Amino acid sequence: MPLTLQEIDPETGFPSLAKCMFEMYEDPLQKRFRIYFPIHGTGPEAREAAAQEGAARLKTWWAEDPTISWYKVVTGIIAGAATWNTYLETPSLNQSHQTPTGSQTIAHKHMLSKLCRGSTPPPGSTCSIAPSM
Repeated sequence: MPLTLQEIDPETGFPSLAKCMFEMYEDPLQKRFRIYFPIHGTGPEAREAAAQEGAARLKTWWAEDPTISWYKVVTGIIAGAATWNTYLETPSLNQSHQTPTGSQTIAHKHMLSKLCRGSTPPPGSTCSIAPSM
């Protein structure tokens, strides 16, 4: 089948994209993927619930960031996908760091807790954040 480039429909496309991502990043296991898309529990039901939660998270991130565009290449099924951030103005290189807000706060805290596990952070370090999940 020919390859076709399509923009992902935010109302219907994220569930199939999330399932594809779960399949692609499981063998070999990509641990960084699990930071953003954890599976709580074991078995196929837990995996399916995680994929549904992941699809909702992708849609929320898309809705909260007007610069995000998702595209997929299909042959009847998804052959590949990519997300692009398109800025109408050049983001300032001199802006100070901004802590994530909205739904990305949960992923940020979860990621920090995973990255900082087993370390003794200095006082005031962001590694002292307790996981909220």
